[in-house]
Amino acid sequence: MIASTKLLVAQNMGSNEKLMLWGEYKVAKFYNGYIHAMTKTEAQNWIGKTVSFHDSIYFNLANSIRTKNGFSFTHCKINKELQVKKTDFDKFLSDYKTSPKSLGFTSKVIKYITLNTCEYSPFSSIYIKENGNLIISWDGVFFELIRMARL
Repeated sequence: MIASTKLLVAQNMGSNEKLMLWGEYKVAKFYNGYIHAMTKTEAQNWIGKTVSFHDSIYFNLANSIRTKNGFSFTHCKINKELQVKKTDFDKFLSDYKTSPKSLGFTSKVIKYITLNTCEYSPFSSIYIKENGNLIISWDGVFFELIRMARL
């Protein structure tokens, strides 16, 4: 049975919002950013691949991703509960040269988490859509992840 795509978020007055990230996700779709270095075929290869967030990240496409500085996903340790940060629509647009609307965001405030142990990877910043799906980016391409199961 497939679990709901809603993320389990405990809310304690705004800035204390926590995200329970652990679980199994599937790459459902991709969106090209304004500038991207990945071909359509490369991006399509991500569709249907699974990502597991637990003590570390397992991504079944990891060996074929061009990484900077020899990044290894096995060294990407994550906490079960993560601090949720917020950015606004205009800052996201300025940073990525891509409209959040084109990625399916409807709010002027965009929630995200930063995984400092995952620098130089698609998982360094994870954006949280209003429907609970996640957005990651690599080489200027944005990928939407849907939750399949909680761990």
